[in-house]
Amino acid sequence: MLLTITTFGKKELQRVAHITQAIADCDCAVLESRMASLANDAVFSLLVEGNWNHIARLENMLEQIASELEIKAFCSRSESSNSADNKLPYSAEVFGLRDNSLLSDLAAFFIANSIGIREMTTSCHPAHHTETPLFTAHFILELPSNIRLITLREDFLDFCDNSNLDAILEPVKR
Repeated sequence: MLLTITTFGKKELQRVAHITQAIADCDCAVLESRMASLANDAVFSLLVEGNWNHIARLENMLEQIASELEIKAFCSRSESSNSADNKLPYSAEVFGLRDNSLLSDLAAFFIANSIGIREMTTSCHPAHHTETPLFTAHFILELPSNIRLITLREDFLDFCDNSNLDAILEPVKR
């Protein structure tokens, strides 16, 4: 059985140690994890695997840990998924002037083309010398295997040109 865990709260070094120790104590295994700092807060997400009774014990421990560390913890049980079957992993990099609608416009483009977003990282920051507000985004995408790649690439680059964005769309290489 799989358990997705997300915690949110003030940046604290002890959170990672407490949560990963609880996972080990419950005889569960971390399959994937990500942590990101956002302002003064941090988000820590994990995908954990274990027997149903170990997962249940871990869920109870997480409630106690969340209370002790004064963080919010969210859990969701799930089964293994084959959702990535017949999907092509692609990477997209986007760079341009900051615009509050860019992220929603990009998401709408991906949805309209039946493209799944597996990972997404975005940031807004001032340009080094000019202080011009910039937007950058990195996506790991799941393209349907029946999609015409040349057409998608042209449509994506046209979309980015019309939005005054510089972009790259390429296969994920491992």
